[in-house]
Amino acid sequence: MRQHIHAKPTCGFCSLPRFSLVLIILMLFAAALPAQPVREDDDFAYIVELYYSGDAYLDEVSAELEAFGNRYPDSNYSQYILYLKGNIGLKRGEYDLSSSIYEDLLQQELHPDILADIQLNYAITNYYRSDYPKCLKLLDELECSAVHPWYLYQVNVWRGRIKARQELWFSAAEEYQKALAVNAAEVRFDYFQTLLALEREDQVTAILDTLSASSSDYMQFHGAWLDQLLSEGRYTEFEEHAAALDSLHSSSTVLTLLRTRKALELGESLDTKIWLELQTEPSDLATFYRALLLKQHGYIGPADSLLKSLLHSPQGDIAVQAYLERLKGLRKTDPASATNQLEKFMEDPRFRRGDTHFLLGEFKMADGEYLGALHNFIEATNFRLDTPTAERVQILAARCYYEIGQPELSSEACNRYLNNYPDGRYRDLALFFIAKSQTLPENARLARLNYEKLLREHPDSAWATEARFDLAELHFLASEYPEAEALYQSLADSGTEHTGFKLRLAQTYFYQDKYAEASQIISSDLDPSTDFEAALLQGGISFSQKDYESALGTFTRARDLATTPSQKTEALSYQAYTLYYLKRYAEASKLFQDLSRDSLNADIYLYQAAKAAAAGRNWVRALELYDRWLDEFPESDYFLSVLADIANTNFNLGRYSESLTDWLNILKRFTNNTYVEDADRPLLAEVFTGIETCSRKLRGTEHIDTIANMIDSFKSDYIKFELEYILVKLYADAELWEDLLREASQFRASLGLPRQRQNEFDQLLLQSLIKLNRLEEADSLATMIQTEDPSRWVLVQWAELAELNGKPEIALERYQRAYAISPDADVWLRMVELSAANNWPEFDTIWESGSQFQADHPQTQLLRVEYFFHTGSLADARALADSLLDSQTNPWIRAGAEIWLDRISLEQGDYHSARRGFQKIRLLYQDFPEVHSEACYYYIISLVKLGETHEARLALTEYRHLFSDAQADEIEALLNNGR
Repeated sequence: MRQHIHAKPTCGFCSLPRFSLVLIILMLFAAALPAQPVREDDDFAYIVELYYSGDAYLDEVSAELEAFGNRYPDSNYSQYILYLKGNIGLKRGEYDLSSSIYEDLLQQELHPDILADIQLNYAITNYYRSDYPKCLKLLDELECSAVHPWYLYQVNVWRGRIKARQELWFSAAEEYQKALAVNAAEVRFDYFQTLLALEREDQVTAILDTLSASSSDYMQFHGAWLDQLLSEGRYTEFEEHAAALDSLHSSSTVLTLLRTRKALELGESLDTKIWLELQTEPSDLATFYRALLLKQHGYIGPADSLLKSLLHSPQGDIAVQAYLERLKGLRKTDPASATNQLEKFMEDPRFRRGDTHFLLGEFKMADGEYLGALHNFIEATNFRLDTPTAERVQILAARCYYEIGQPELSSEACNRYLNNYPDGRYRDLALFFIAKSQTLPENARLARLNYEKLLREHPDSAWATEARFDLAELHFLASEYPEAEALYQSLADSGTEHTGFKLRLAQTYFYQDKYAEASQIISSDLDPSTDFEAALLQGGISFSQKDYESALGTFTRARDLATTPSQKTEALSYQAYTLYYLKRYAEASKLFQDLSRDSLNADIYLYQAAKAAAAGRNWVRALELYDRWLDEFPESDYFLSVLADIANTNFNLGRYSESLTDWLNILKRFTNNTYVEDADRPLLAEVFTGIETCSRKLRGTEHIDTIANMIDSFKSDYIKFELEYILVKLYADAELWEDLLREASQFRASLGLPRQRQNEFDQLLLQSLIKLNRLEEADSLATMIQTEDPSRWVLVQWAELAELNGKPEIALERYQRAYAISPDADVWLRMVELSAANNWPEFDTIWESGSQFQADHPQTQLLRVEYFFHTGSLADARALADSLLDSQTNPWIRAGAEIWLDRISLEQGDYHSARRGFQKIRLLYQDFPEVHSEACYYYIISLVKLGETHEARLALTEYRHLFSDAQADEIEALLNNGR
């Protein structure tokens, strides 16, 4: 609760010069009718003197006024009697009474000396009645009619106070500044509070610096500043400023109350000294704090008694706060009554405040009325709130946005909170709902980042468990099972009882093929005999382990446990698939067909029913189901796939001509496609295979002519190309290559293809011959193509043919010609490897020509080391191998470099270094079998060279299985010869 430290507003009559009424009495006495008794004048004069004697005599003044009215009902002083009654009512806080009196007086003809005073006091009563529009109107009228400057000063004072009540701080400051020019004392504190509201800290501290510790208002001003620091949550600055106060005020009541408030806000224990001082403090605010402390320590009854005693406190704000605290207590026993009472309380415009809206929002939120709560939280922000309350309002509003189905607005509100409160108490909650609000799949990464930040920065948050589970779910749904497993396992290790995470952990194990771990959780924490999801998971484990009989039984039990139609459908579908894998195709087909009758996935299930029938070789039944599918689902995405299955079924029935027609009909659906999407290519690949397979089953050439005649109807080069390829393979069936080449040449010419398309056709034909191992025919075709239209691609193919025919010199020459046309890393690598495999012809030239490719292919450096080794440049070989070990991180390259360094040592007779090096390689690089085998071989050679024949024979026995017969024989020969 904000601790309000006010200057007590001064009523207009309190400052009205005393002699004004005396003058009025004298004037009335002079103008009195001759019949007017002198006693009446004396009685009235006595009342006036008594009135001005102080507020202690107000009761006596009231009694005298009543007696005077009864004694002189027709007195000429009647207006002044009412005037004094109104003033007494105003002093006593009886604002409705005094307002009524002043209103009646203003309807009469009044003496000018009291007119302005009544106008001012009438405005003041309306200020206290919170009727600010009427008060402002009366002040405007007074400003226009008043003659005495004192009234104009009072207009500025009270107009400033109204603007402050309305939180129009700039206007309030302007009015106070005008008043300060007349009287600096009365509104100095009002102005100070306005500066606090405007957050003009430089001016606030300047005023504080001018205060003397001995002045009566020292703690009033410093207390207001300390109150502001608490309201803004600046607790460290509060303590610093409190410590800097003059020692005369270190035990002031104001400081005691402020420290109590701080302890209540932070939930801290109250210092014993402050507690004792609080017990003796008689103010209503101290009583309120005592009640809160008692409530905090569980003394509900005594706390409520104190709060009840404050309901009629003259300090209206404390009365309201006491009432709200009592409603919080009522809320625990009768929530509906507490909410209803608060709503009724707020029907009075005076009590529609930031704190009441906030509390009503909390009540509604607890009842799940998130939209209503949001409305109240938004209304609360229209009032000046202390920082802790404003912070809580903002975060609760963000949560309400989420709960009413507005995740984007929730995320925006949480981000505003994080920006507004860098060290806020609810940053964990803001991060949680930002993550929770990322409902779209494409925002999963943002959700994950916020969950991770929450867990990293707020590991002890009350939301950490749910955040960890939600983060695990994100990883699970993204098929990132190891990450999900770690999070689910952390929940299990912490002993958290979060609904569903044990099942999720088991599912995570399942998707990683950790069936034993998944089964362990099922047996210890889940019950497949009563839990549908657990039964499905157990069935899935059995299915994945190919224990289809057990899986079928478990899925049947899951079907019996299903409580919703969707669960039953899911269990039945698993049953059907299990029956399929048990090769009980007829049962599977029937179950899939049953599922198709009442399901959102009817097209899929009917399709599976047909496929199951086909798998059971019940081709006729499969065709019936496929035909029914075509009738019922002509718009399905599976339409072309079903047509393909029909074609396959006709083929299996021996209806090759019908099957070919089916395949060609599917292909015709792509007649107008200029470009074939990647998604369609697997289907078209199946279509082309079907066309080729059916064509080979048919006799004669009519079907070949049909295919040939179709080619020009397609716009897609891809489809044309595939059909042409099929034609070539159909000609190739007889393996009459000379005839094939002759016919292919004629066919190529008859197609009239552009040169580029003809080259593609030639390339395909050449590749086909190579794949069929018809190397001579392929070489002949390559020669013909190279003669007609020389190209780099043909040179490369031609070089490959030379390699296959065992002619490395010719192959290398052709690769070099192709490389000269267009340098290419692949061709350069082939040349390097070909040279290395054939005693290094032109290796230096080839190596230098590929300088731009060497960095991207560091493995070639090993071939260069080998080249230096075999040409006797051992120093160069060693230097290059050392540089590879310094620069390369690839373990295979490093292993190769180590091998060559140790072979160089062996070659140079440094057998000890060689043995040590090969032993190191043998131990470190067992993941590379070839390297490991070579290291073992040379390790034994090194032992032999060192004369350690016994160890060499033991090693040979251990590693003989790694060596070729020639290697083993070579080692045996060395051992038998002594070295």
